[in-house]
Amino acid sequence: MTAGEVAKSQDNMIPRRPKEGNLEKSWEVFRQNSLSLAGLAMFIAFFFVAVMGLILTSGSDPIFDPALVRLQEKLKPPLSSPRLDLLGPGQTPGLGIYLFGTDNLGRDVFARMLQGAWVSLTVGFVAVGISVVIGIIMGGMAGYFGRVHIRVADVASAIICLLGVVLIATGPMALGAGSVIAGLLLLFWTWKGRKEKKPSGLFGLLNRETVSVDTTVMRLVDIMLCFPSFFLILTVVALLPASIYNIMVVIGLTSWMGTARFVRAEFLSLREQDFVTAARALGVGNLRIIFRHMLPNALAPVMVSATIGIATAILTEAGLSFLGFGVPPPHATWGNILSDGKNFIFDAPWLTFIPGVAILVVVLSFNLFGEGLRDALNPRLKERN
Repeated sequence: MTAGEVAKSQDNMIPRRPKEGNLEKSWEVFRQNSLSLAGLAMFIAFFFVAVMGLILTSGSDPIFDPALVRLQEKLKPPLSSPRLDLLGPGQTPGLGIYLFGTDNLGRDVFARMLQGAWVSLTVGFVAVGISVVIGIIMGGMAGYFGRVHIRVADVASAIICLLGVVLIATGPMALGAGSVIAGLLLLFWTWKGRKEKKPSGLFGLLNRETVSVDTTVMRLVDIMLCFPSFFLILTVVALLPASIYNIMVVIGLTSWMGTARFVRAEFLSLREQDFVTAARALGVGNLRIIFRHMLPNALAPVMVSATIGIATAILTEAGLSFLGFGVPPPHATWGNILSDGKNFIFDAPWLTFIPGVAILVVVLSFNLFGEGLRDALNPRLKERN
């Protein structure tokens, strides 16, 4: 038999964890919550609007141009008709009217809201994707390898390499590459020192096994949670070049702690189950146990956390853009539309109310959908039904 056939036969011999319910039962629990269904409907509508916003506001000659300035048409109220005699070629709004009015530069607020929807969706999903990946890795390590003790040098080199990866992702490539190389050199240097029978001095300190994986990860989580997330993001973003990519990376790197805790708790429970013990007894590797047998059973709380996390990321991006530290012009976001309208709240209140209500509805829809998803994936509630 080949190695693949042996691994497949081993997987078939491992007793599976009993399923806590199928898709039909989860949907039955979910559909009983009318607020969750409303949240799902609003989420689907928002997704459709965001995709249409990308299509209709992109390209060299978009149907709705969010950056087109019409100073002669500034601060027009919603549902007002354009004065065609004052407009030049190509300045007529896409719908023939200003559906949501115009701002202080005469830009079509409807077109800017469409573009802002796509920006919010992108930031929310990418930032949460980054945080979920980091949270699964960190939480899985803490839960599965929690009892394993590691050396001081391993912790130090991991931190230096992680810092280098962050710097590479956010801009300073040379400094980030230098940090990664320094971390790898530290790891190699201490590895050579381990060949001594009794390492002394600095080698002895760096090669000492002092902390467990679980302790290291959870203390890092505690340290991250000590900082107010929004102000930490605000500080980091203020030091980095203005970019939508930096916003997504920074939000993702500062919001993984909740996911890590959920995954750790699930892994601590799963690693004592019979199907994991059987897998170890059959000689199945750690990576296969983690990704094939444990992770699928630990994804339910992660999905709920990710859904609610998207709402938090959208709200964070809107707050940063409102303060002037978010996505830079010429991109329109709901936060900077709201910021532009604060100076005209009495003369043009629609510039404040329209993006404000949009942010409220979208964040509420994700929260309602996440609450319903949590109830549907809760095995106790499904057993009760």
